[in-house]
Amino acid sequence: MEDYRASMEMNWAGTFLELRNSLVAGAGAIISSLALFVGALLEYGLPLLFWLALFFVPARAIWKRFRRSPAGVAEAQ
Repeated sequence: MEDYRASMEMNWAGTFLELRNSLVAGAGAIISSLALFVGALLEYGLPLLFWLALFFVPARAIWKRFRRSPAGVAEAQ
């Protein structure tokens, strides 16, 4: 029978490069997902914000106008 023992030599440079590549890939994935989120926010958020701002001013003026009670009603009570 043959008695074989594998050598325990570690390739530290290769291990370090694998860890570094994993770190770079993970950081790239985080930045990519953040860019995707910001892109979607800008694509859909800006037009939505524009239309809300455009309709807010007249709607607020109409709301204030109809919420006011007439001057005669307040004095009669």
